[in-house]
Amino acid sequence: MSSPSAVLLTASRYVFALGLGLIGGAVFHLLNLPLPWMLGAMLFTMVASVSGAPLASPRLARPAMSAVIGVVLGTYFQPELFARAGDWLISIAALFVFLVLCGAVAVTFFHFVGRMDWKTAYFAGMPGGLIEMVLAADANGADSSKVALVHSTRVFLTVMVLPGLVVWAEGGEAVARGVSAMTDMTFENVGLLLVFAAAGAFFGKLLRLPARYLMGPMLLVAALELTGVVSDLHPPTVLVWGAQVVIGTVIGCRFVGVTWRGVAGVVGLTAGSIVLFLGLALAFAALLEQLMGIRMVQGVLAFAPGGVAEMSLVAISLEADAAFVALHHVIRISAVMALAPLVFALLAPRDKS
Repeated sequence: MSSPSAVLLTASRYVFALGLGLIGGAVFHLLNLPLPWMLGAMLFTMVASVSGAPLASPRLARPAMSAVIGVVLGTYFQPELFARAGDWLISIAALFVFLVLCGAVAVTFFHFVGRMDWKTAYFAGMPGGLIEMVLAADANGADSSKVALVHSTRVFLTVMVLPGLVVWAEGGEAVARGVSAMTDMTFENVGLLLVFAAAGAFFGKLLRLPARYLMGPMLLVAALELTGVVSDLHPPTVLVWGAQVVIGTVIGCRFVGVTWRGVAGVVGLTAGSIVLFLGLALAFAALLEQLMGIRMVQGVLAFAPGGVAEMSLVAISLEADAAFVALHHVIRISAVMALAPLVFALLAPRDKS
């Protein structure tokens, strides 16, 4: 059992991390940078973490904040989506082709260029969720700490570079901005947000959904929006910003204990893999633009190797279709989580590393 002084020390490190994340978000907001509250928090806490500052990741708060973002994403599933559902089948089919190509390219890259053993290269190269890939790596004898650092860096770099990249890809037509003001804090909208977040999280846990704290509320609110039970649900802006600060802080604090030398090596290697990922994402987005008339920004964000919450928030900030982006990332993470261990089991007998 922890002593009171140890608990107090840990709590102070949580507060310090969140305070630093809030300062970073405020600085980015004042500079009018895209997705400021998440990116600012992420960058400031990452630099502090690697510099040895006494931070502790507020990861216990992330499920609640993910549920808030899930409610926000659910509001983007409007009834008119049914008219476009058939078109999305083409992009979903393309997504599976994209995943196979990305997996093959990234695993080969990490093994031959990064000099990782095949097991570690496999789970580092899979475009799945961080937690799922780390657990799978640990269960199969790969270096889970290296896999965790690669995936943390992948999410960090992807979120940092994507807003500028997609603005460039659309020739400056996509306008990068923070999530626009939704509504003021009132007892009614805060109460609805908390009820839907809690009920959706319970629903996600009951069904064992991947990223359940985000997906459960998102699917619940989406179902209510699509059936007309709920309409014009607008979560309070301050709470949405707060959720972004927590998510950005958690990502930045994943680098606690990592040296600048260690970061430089992994960042360089992961950056190379991201160039490959984003190159493929741009190619597929260009193809979907021709076949389906989907905006380039929307296609890139749907195929980019980031997290569901992070990529969906970038989509909102760039005024892309957040429902389209969220759905594709949910499918990506679910497919990789289900299939990657099975494929590894088939290939394992031939692994001589």
